Amino acid sequence: MSLAVDYIIAMQKRRAGRRSAKLNINIFCYTDFRKYLADRYREMKWSNPSLTYRHVATHIGFNSPGFFTQIIQGKSNLPESSSALFASFFDLNKKETEYFQLLVRYNQATDHFEKKKYFAKILTLNRGKLKELTPEQFKLFDKWYYLAIHELLYFFPFKDDYKALAKKLNPSITPSQARDAIQLLAELGLISKQDNGIWTRAHDCSLTTGYHDESIIINNYLLETMELAKEAIQQIPHSQRSCSSITLSLSEKGQQRLHNELDMFRRRLLEIARGDTDEDRICQVNLQLFPLSNV
Repeated sequence: MSLAVDYIIAMQKRRAGRRSAKLNINIFCYTDFRKYLADRYREMKWSNPSLTYRHVATHIGFNSPGFFTQIIQGKSNLPESSSALFASFFDLNKKETEYFQLLVRYNQATDHFEKKKYFAKILTLNRGKLKELTPEQFKLFDKWYYLAIHELLYFFPFKDDYKALAKKLNPSITPSQARDAIQLLAELGLISKQDNGIWTRAHDCSLTTGYHDESIIINNYLLETMELAKEAIQQIPHSQRSCSSITLSLSEKGQQRLHNELDMFRRRLLEIARGDTDEDRICQVNLQLFPLSNV
């Protein structure tokens, strides 16, 4: 996992209407050019099933048809001289091309200060679509219900009835915990009270952890959501949940392919949520892939 934003924790402002089964790839929703290339290729293949990695490699001018795969998997870097060719192949306009080339420099930078500089430019181009969380705002991950309440306020008209807010979550929390969550979210500048007394989210853009390496904080949050999944198996009716497990024997290459598929699937979930309307519930999706044996 790169230090780029791999945890987009809030949806962009919902667009009216439903999406079709086809992906609607927006490069400005990405901070990892490799994930963008994988998703954009998949989108183009959806409308043109005959498209192959070989076609892409040939168009760009790579000698090896497998080089495009290696770039997506992070095994090879994308030569900066080829970034414009990729932009042309994937039909990016001038601003999108500029953003794509910036992602390439950011993802492949090895110097911390270079990486920070490029990420600042990413935020500038993504103004209104992406907001980087400050280190102070990482407190959002301290408790699972902080983030849940942040999302809940998108559609739940909360007017300081902490008992009602607490019961809205499943599992429910205490009114005191709900009050603490609202206070924290307000202090972090993530929510605000309107003139009509209703608390709303302060940003409609996506929130991102940025380039900061805060793996301990994120890992603790992931552990909390896994505990929620365990409780869901016991307490939520089967018809309202989807929990399954598959144990497979794979090669290193096969495991990497599954990893990439999960990344693309996660992006698809975000697209479904962005195109959704009349939201009335919060859902948690945990995607897990890990080895059970030593190499």
